Amino acid sequence: MGPKFVVKQIVKEILAGDGIYSPGEINGSIGFTACSAGFWARDQANINYIATSGHCFAASVLFYLRAQIDPSDLIGPMIYHLQNPDFGLINLNLENVRPIPCIRNRNSRQFPELIINDQIAVSSIGAHLCHSGLTTNVECGYVKSLNGNGFLEFQLIFRMIY
Repeated sequence: MGPKFVVKQIVKEILAGDGIYSPGEINGSIGFTACSAGFWARDQANINYIATSGHCFAASVLFYLRAQIDPSDLIGPMIYHLQNPDFGLINLNLENVRPIPCIRNRNSRQFPELIINDQIAVSSIGAHLCHSGLTTNVECGYVKSLNGNGFLEFQLIFRMIY
């Protein structure tokens, strides 16, 4: 009797700050819009989502882990998006992608993933926050205002405040 082989599906991980890509037609050919994966969220019905920017919604509602249309890289469709505030939710395909409660830290070889230890509501000025984005990488700073209405250029995690 020969050896038994067990077939396992490879499940890819997605962290806050990873690049996510949505295909669309650009000048007659397929191109990709690149955005950043935000935080992992789950609703009361235990459905998993990845939050991102609402402006990432384009002609295609599907998002992938890489800039290619590969079913094994499918994250899922954006099911909800707003322009003001700039917010969107992607329904997470758990067959292909597993969310990890970490922040991608591409600028560090020693600490490439920053573990998220807890969750808190930011309800006060002066709270220290960090985030990671595809182009910004990890940025940390202190909350300067809450429920503002304007654009702040420097030393603020969330650039647009509404």
